[in-house]
Amino acid sequence: NRMFVIVEQEFPEEYAEFIRDLSKSKRDETAFDLGRQFIMHLRKTHAKHLKSTTSTKLIEVIEADQLLIGAIRERAGAELCSAYLLTGPSALPQGLTPFVSEAERSVETLFLAISDGRHINNPRSTPSESDWTKFLEYWQSEGATEPMIEAMLNPETSGADFCGTYLSFLTMLISYDSTQADAIRADHLFQKAILN
Repeated sequence: NRMFVIVEQEFPEEYAEFIRDLSKSKRDETAFDLGRQFIMHLRKTHAKHLKSTTSTKLIEVIEADQLLIGAIRERAGAELCSAYLLTGPSALPQGLTPFVSEAERSVETLFLAISDGRHINNPRSTPSESDWTKFLEYWQSEGATEPMIEAMLNPETSGADFCGTYLSFLTMLISYDSTQADAIRADHLFQKAILN
């Protein structure tokens, strides 16, 4: 798995500890669970480095996210895709198994961006409310409706095609061009990375 190769290269100490834990585990399912927990812990612990990573790396993560969500929408339908965005892989009948290459790319780009940011270690400031407002106004100028904006602000009440809204939001994050664009991209990815 390329993701674990990246993790081993970029986070050698944590990876060595994970391998020690793995060698103590007895069953395969424990190994799978340990792997999942390890990746989640690593992501949450180091998410703050996304605020330092380059513009290119931020966009690569968003594009990989877009590819994964687009694939889910295309192959599983908008409703299941929306459910996935709100509750995670358990919402999909076979989890992310049918989307394994897109899912791996999504995680790989995230960890490469985290690692990149860790080496730079010069965090951008968190965007202000007015920075976010300007971004939402830009999105509206590109065709977002009030219900779409509302859905992003309150995803739980967003209805069946939250997926389409989210894909539109990601497209705007990529194309947004302002002095605060990278701070907004980084903040979005950081907030997403610290979630379960």
